[in-house]
Formats: sequence, structure tokens, C-alpha cells
Amino acid sequence: MNKILILSGIIALFAGLVSAAECSFDGTWGSEWGDMALTQSGNAVTGTYTHDSGKITGTVSGGVLKGKWSESPSYAGPNDAGDIEFVISSDCNSFTGKWRYGSTGDMTGGWTGTRKSGPAGSGTGVKTTTEGALVWKGMTEDKVSSGPDKDGTPDAHFSLTLNPSGSKTVDSILLETTDSKGNPSGGQYWDTDPNGYWVLGVEQPAGTRLNPTDKSISKTITGSTSFELYASSSGYFNSGQYFKVVVHYTDGSTSEASTVISSTPATQQASTTIATPTTIANTGNNAAGAGDALILDTSNHYTGGCGQTDTSKWNLDSDTQVNVFEVWHNWNSGEQTITFSIKKDGADYASGTLYRTACDPYQKNWCNADFRINKVFPKGTYLATIPSGRACKDNNGNGVVRLYGPNAATPTTTATPTTQPNAGTISATSKMCTPGAPYLYLEDRTVKKGKETKIPVIMCNAADLANMDLSIAYNTQVLTYKDSDKGSLNAKSLLESNEKPLGNIKVSFAGSQGMSGDGSIAILSFVVSGASGQSSVISGTVNSASTSSGSPVSVSVRSGSFTVGSGQKGDCDGDGIVSSRDALAALQMSVEKIAVDLCYDVTGDGKVDSSDAREILKKAVGG
Repeated sequence: MNKILILSGIIALFAGLVSAAECSFDGTWGSEWGDMALTQSGNAVTGTYTHDSGKITGTVSGGVLKGKWSESPSYAGPNDAGDIEFVISSDCNSFTGKWRYGSTGDMTGGWTGTRKSGPAGSGTGVKTTTEGALVWKGMTEDKVSSGPDKDGTPDAHFSLTLNPSGSKTVDSILLETTDSKGNPSGGQYWDTDPNGYWVLGVEQPAGTRLNPTDKSISKTITGSTSFELYASSSGYFNSGQYFKVVVHYTDGSTSEASTVISSTPATQQASTTIATPTTIANTGNNAAGAGDALILDTSNHYTGGCGQTDTSKWNLDSDTQVNVFEVWHNWNSGEQTITFSIKKDGADYASGTLYRTACDPYQKNWCNADFRINKVFPKGTYLATIPSGRACKDNNGNGVVRLYGPNAATPTTTATPTTQPNAGTISATSKMCTPGAPYLYLEDRTVKKGKETKIPVIMCNAADLANMDLSIAYNTQVLTYKDSDKGSLNAKSLLESNEKPLGNIKVSFAGSQGMSGDGSIAILSFVVSGASGQSSVISGTVNSASTSSGSPVSVSVRSGSFTVGSGQKGDCDGDGIVSSRDALAALQMSVEKIAVDLCYDVTGDGKVDSSDAREILKKAVGG
């Protein structure tokens, strides 16, 4: 036999083994036993799969994962647990394996998997080079907005380690979205230069900001040095999304490092067994409505007491769609928000912030807080916890936790138009205000590229509100700001606005008399400049607000979401609802009160007139 051929075969085999050894099991896989979500931290692997709420634990060595599988109800051998052995392929995108019941006997069962998402590289989903490493840390702290200031919402957190040769001075750092090969994709950018991109907050050492304002940074480093990076969410910090950091030095050289957001932050990977922990801050119209049915009330499972931590435990016997998660809670005086956490089968599952909404008229501090989660809860045992010194079950037997799922039939909700001088000040809202403390919310929109969109800022539960200073942040890669108009609620007030810096709109209004009730206080006009599929969180911060007598008013803000895309025919304002507000706009076009937009031409005759308004109204009421 030809020795050269033999040697070539050995080299090829060795190369394949080396490649497999460098592969990561981190990611989502399709397998005979359902989708499997695995998390790898170093050589330790944990995960879940869909069949019987299965779990995986094990250790990787040389591209081979050896460990345990376990399933409900007991998660114990020999009937509900046993050994596994998975061997990953040289291209990192599939594995072959075997399994057995318990820990004795031959492994005769087959188990294969094909990668559906996640990294195809080193153990933590991080592309590590001699230049440096980038690690996803999660979204837990508020450090920046689209500008350098905080905006009340958690930011994406990455840890960057640089390994320069000798001493170098960092001049700028850019974070961008990429495809799996590291090519720019998605059009999302954050950096440390004052150039219109969203600000990338940089700490070095941790806790010390190098750019507390929107300015360039300068940091001389020698040897391995870590930076903490913070970026305001633009809707792209999701599992499976790739990111790259490009570091520019003053000598003209650069360093790069890439990562992918795996199912859990790197700091949690060693212990979690949940595929996708969720961080939630409820925004918009979260209260259960006509389209939601009560599917669980935990009255009989309440375990807290007055002066104790508020906890509630329940079981789901099957995978369950949950639209709204509702908590009843005895709030401290003046308390407007509370935090919560949910564990599933003992592992972290969801956490977030709740805003107080409706309260019991007889027990003033007994109030509910809702958030619209729209998430499938896999079957299992859940424990919700709300830390508070006043947690206490009420005397009427209300449950601490209620879950609402979809009704068999969901009725259409329509908005009621208000007669206004022009379409920009129509105050009918696609979301509904809920009783309680004063708050603002920004309406969601989905509008095509190149179109103009108007986004109302809605005030809820105003009481003698006479003035306000408000900051609105958005992604300049998706939208281009034009101007702001007064809303219906403050129509008799003075209003001014200005965008400074880029991506941060300052809106202020003042009136001689206070206003009360619900309605729009500003209509923000934008031109849609992003590519189809891009999105932007539109967040806000109330810097000050007062009554007519000068007493301060606390007003929270619930963010909105804008997406570049096509909505349904007739819904030309992009709020996701074909409503009487759309019909009114068509009528205003028919009498040449506002410019014609053929999006409202639902009859397809090439013009917009009363027949289009008629058809839109029929859609709005389900006729």
C-alpha cells in the first residue's frame, strides 16, 4: 500500500479529531426525542429536551459528551434516567450517540442530533483568538440608553478581554450584529465615537465608566485586560444572534472578537437547566382582556403571609400557552413597582419588573400587576417569588398568581376616534389605559421602509398634570425623527421638542391649568429608514412633571416597539389594529384634508374615498 496515501489518511483523520474536539455542544438541536437545548460552560454541559421534560447533564472530552439523561415524573433510574454518550461531528453541526436505562448493561439505543441554532465553535459560544475574547453576560443592569444615560431598562452586557502584544492605547470600540461567519448583518451598531451610532458604554475596570458622556475613549493597556461593555437593546439581543467587537488602537491596528448569544448568559451556564430564561419588564396594555381566559388561579397554593415573602406554587400537567401573568399583592405605601422571579423544576425560568395597576376599592393596598408574556410554559412545577415586607393574602380569597391563556374565539377590539384638526392629533389608542398610578406608554408600530409614521405618546391616569419634561430614545438606524405635535390631552398647552443628541428626543410641555384623564400628549413623526425586519425599542424617561400648583408627579414610562415591515391592509398607521381611526384617516384623504396614501385604498380602485372608509370600518367591527 502507498505510504503517502496512508500518511495522508492519518493526517486527515487527525485533523477531523482535532476539529471535533474544538466543537461546542452549546445550542439547539433536533433529535429523535424532540428539540434539545444544550448549554456548555468549559467542558460541563447541561440542557433540556422536549420528550417528558427531559434533562441532560454531562462532561465533554475530545468531542465526546458522556453523562446522564433524566425524565419526568421521577427523574430517577432505572426507569426515568440513565447514561448517554454523544460524539460530535467534525463540522460541529451534528452528533451521533447512544443511551441506556440506568448505569449497567450495554448502550443499545440510538440518539442523533442536528444543530438548529447556536455556535459551532469553542465551548462557550465565544470565538477566542490571540487578539481577545467576547463573552455574553446577559441583560441585568441599566447603564446606558441610545445615548450615554440610563433609561430605566436593562442593557445588554458583554465582557471583552484583549491580549495585545506589548503596550497599546485603545482609541475606539465598535459592537455590531453579524451573521454566523462574522459578516455585518442586521444593521445594528453601538460604539464609543460621537457619530450618530448608539452609545456603547465601556467600563474599565468594572464600575468605572470611560465614556460617561458621548465621547471617544482613550485607554492604554498592557497584557490581558478586560472591559465591560453595555449596549441599549434595539430588539436584537436574542438567542442565536451573532455579535462582533472591533477595537481600534491609536497605532492604526485593530483587534476583533466574536460571540453568539446562547440560551443563557455565560455567568449562569454551569447551573441552569432551562432552555430560555426570560427577563420581562411589562410594557403597554398588559391586563387580561376579552381575548384571554383564566386558566389557573393559585388561591389554594398560597404559601406566604403578612410580613413574609410572597410565594406561590403550581403544577402544569402539559405545555400551556400563557398570554398574561397576573400577581395580586399587598403593596407598600407609595410602591409603584415590584420585582418577581419564577423557577421551573427548581431552575431559573423568568424574572422581571411589575407595575402596579388596578387596586381593590375596599382594601386600598391590595392591587394587581399584570404583564403580557405570550409564552408557552412547559409542563412542570413552578414557584413564583415576590420579595416584600407587606406580602399578605387578602380576606376575599384572591389568588396571588393567575394565568390567562387564549380564548377559543377572540373578539376584535376597536378604538374610538376623536375629532381633531389633523390626523397627527387623533387620540384614539390601540392599547387601553389601566387604572392606577400615572404612566406613559408609546404605541407599537409596523410600517414599510420609506413611509412616514406617527407614534403617539399616551398619558394614562393624569390628575391635574400641568407640565412635563420627557426624553425619548430610539434607534437611528431604523427611524429618522422629523418633529412632534401636541396630543389631544394637552391641546391647550405649549409644546416644544428637539433632538439632541441624535437618537434622543427631548419633549416638554406646559399649561396654565392641569389636565386629567387619559389621552395623547405628543405625536412623534418619523420617516422609516431601516431595512425590512429591523426593529427599534422606543423608550422614554420622565425627567420632571408637576401639577398646576407645582407639586411633583411621579410618572413611569412603558416602552413601545417599532418594526420595519408590512402590516395588514387598511392598518396604515401600523398599530396592528384595523380601527375606526384608520377609517377616519381615509375620510380625511377623501376630502383632501391630508395627503393621500394608497395604503388606505382597500377597494383597489386606485383612489381613497368614502368607500375605502366604509370597508375599513367593516373590518374594524368584524363585519
